Amino acid sequence: MVLNSALKHVKVIIAGPSGLDKDDMILKPLERQLVAIGDVKVFDVEDKIESLSGNHPLDFLPLNQKALREIWRKAFSNIIQEVQEHVNALRKTRKADLFFSIISLHLTYFVDGEYFAPYDINLLSQNLKSTDESPTFFITVIDDVYDMWKRIISRPYRPTRLMLRELMSWRSAEIAHGDVITSSIDSLNIVMGLKHPIKTFSDLISTGKPLAYLSHPMGPECSKEFQREVEEFRLRLSEYAVVFEPATIDEIFLEELAQQAHEANVQIDKNMNWPVVLSEERQHRWESLYPIEISANELESATEMIRGPEGEERASLVRMQTSSRDFRYIDQSDLLVAYRPTFSGEMHKGMLVEMMHASEQLPIKTVLAYIPKEDPPLSKAVVLRPNVFVYTDIDRLLERVGAIERRVVPSI
Repeated sequence: MVLNSALKHVKVIIAGPSGLDKDDMILKPLERQLVAIGDVKVFDVEDKIESLSGNHPLDFLPLNQKALREIWRKAFSNIIQEVQEHVNALRKTRKADLFFSIISLHLTYFVDGEYFAPYDINLLSQNLKSTDESPTFFITVIDDVYDMWKRIISRPYRPTRLMLRELMSWRSAEIAHGDVITSSIDSLNIVMGLKHPIKTFSDLISTGKPLAYLSHPMGPECSKEFQREVEEFRLRLSEYAVVFEPATIDEIFLEELAQQAHEANVQIDKNMNWPVVLSEERQHRWESLYPIEISANELESATEMIRGPEGEERASLVRMQTSSRDFRYIDQSDLLVAYRPTFSGEMHKGMLVEMMHASEQLPIKTVLAYIPKEDPPLSKAVVLRPNVFVYTDIDRLLERVGAIERRVVPSI
């Protein structure tokens, strides 16, 4: 029997903390998107644990940590065996040249004020090494902390009430564990906001498009018309690149909301976010969370000031995490695209910081700035950098994006 040695097996790990609604917001729509170009199978470690033990992973915690580690190891091993059996079957039948195995899991749990990581890093390292024939994509999905909070307190199993600050720490812990795992398999932990279009996830793992961070104004000066303009540009850019959109996590407005809070409870409405475009089904599931009523104390836990070694105020927790996350998006990209950084009449401070970060951190990123003729020019401090290129024509900028090679993750 002739085997299909040309079969490419793309391994996709999708991690993330609780409160994401991963099945309906990511896994099912991603499977539908990928099935048009290859064979796809989705596996869930938690579901496998339940089928093997009859218990949800949370049922083991906090007392039976050893038992959870053992059943986790067994569940993951079973999934790897099922994946390999499917790969062997595809090679024999020659039904597909491209196979995506998607494994969904939580790297960490947070119960009774304690973090717990059930995974076996040796088992992961042995099975997730990336090769030309079988590349690995490791994606950690995160979401706005208030959306995660609402899902967790509303879930049918083990509903839990956590402070926003605890959830923000949990989100960071999940990312940090992803970094540890990917360092052991010589890969990159790609962090993505849940509200990125499914096409963005699909393009990441199924194309050779370069990864681009889209930097754009997000302040109060941005009208609804300008927001639509940015979205139109993002759509065009996405034809040439995998676009990381910082607005898919929008939490800065919590600062102002906390300052204005005069009642015991505060209401968060969906129109407080920077608008993102989702499919009809994903949009409906997201909008069903709103309005979100949360206590002022909860809000304060996420917006309190972080202080320096001398007790000086530095920035709020939510602002510190926003900056850190945006820098991470830049670091995991091949280039930065700055859309109208002088739109307001002067250089946008946040965008300046992002462009400087891309210009100073190794490896230095290509920075492409779109500045129409009606906007003021960039400052010389930015323009004179050899990695910064300014365009007054969007078509020419996009042509340049299309010529940039993907480097930070494998191409398919």
